[in-house]
Amino acid sequence: MLKGKVKERIILLAVLLATTACVVNSNKAGLITRFMGWNNKVECAISGGLGAKSSRQFQRYQRLITIASDDELIRLTDHANPAVRCYAFQGLARRGNKHVYDILMKHLDDGDLVEYACGCMTSELPVGHVFLDIVQNGGVDTTTFQLNEQQRLKVDSIRSAFVWDVLRP
Repeated sequence: MLKGKVKERIILLAVLLATTACVVNSNKAGLITRFMGWNNKVECAISGGLGAKSSRQFQRYQRLITIASDDELIRLTDHANPAVRCYAFQGLARRGNKHVYDILMKHLDDGDLVEYACGCMTSELPVGHVFLDIVQNGGVDTTTFQLNEQQRLKVDSIRSAFVWDVLRP
């Protein structure tokens, strides 16, 4: 009988520790995304031109993808801050998550601007454009999901229709 109670307590302790670990990681992810939001830039590992150093913002991204689950990253693609949305999408693309294409289609017309810096090049781009760059060119992390030919054709047709509507008098 004592062995059964000890076993129950060990199982209960294991469940409590696992739950606590999830909460701690979630809190860490929240802190990281807060700093990302304050910075509001999407940066490569190295940015800043001559004498460039490793980007702190990119280090935050790397930390985020080590502690955040796919579900958290999917949720973060709808975050209020454009940089957080971009980095969350980048993380999902890097993992080859099965929802990357659907998330891209949802955000293709996301016009919120984010500062996008890689090396000595910096520009302000719409979030949808950054998402597209991630799946077409690797974004700030070249080990990512890439669009297949059918997906690329669909995205191109949507973008062409959008550009035509914008340019039409």
